Amino acid sequence: MQIKVANYSSFCFGVKRAIKIAEDSLRGLGYKKDIYSLGPIIHNPHVVDELAKKGLIVAKDIGCIKRGTVLISSHGAPI
Repeated sequence: MQIKVANYSSFCFGVKRAIKIAEDSLRGLGYKKDIYSLGPIIHNPHVVDELAKKGLIVAKDIGCIKRGTVLISSHGAPI
């Protein structure tokens, strides 16, 4: 099998925005410590792992979070 990657492959707008919001939050741009994402912020385990190394905590459900800032996945969350 041969895999070809397009010259201009990248994340979609929503994923780029979610990553930027997470990184800005982790840098403390107007947010407090204890930054969580409700489930993985995007469906890319490598990026999620890198954000975790920077301090993002992935919570399985909202009941696991006692305090802090919660980021919703780029795909939304059920009500």
